[in-house]
Amino acid sequence: MTGAPLGEKAKQATEYNFMLKLEQVSPINQQSFDEIKSKITPYTDKILDKMQEVGIKYPTLKFTVMDKNAVPFKGSEHLTTTFFLTK
Repeated sequence: MTGAPLGEKAKQATEYNFMLKLEQVSPINQQSFDEIKSKITPYTDKILDKMQEVGIKYPTLKFTVMDKNAVPFKGSEHLTTTFFLTK
């Protein structure tokens, strides 16, 4: 998983972009991507909590599931693979 701040400067950023790169997701359907989101939520909640602790009022994580080459999975074109997580 990789992450990077979005915004003018890292200290001013209120949104972070995270990509989870996987070899495969099987089957490729919305339920599979939703399950990945629910499994990663305890981890992302900790990040959002830490962002609030340092004074970010409305922390947001843009979480995207991609293949190992950082492109959308073939067959997922009409599915939600990017989620905006907030506290």
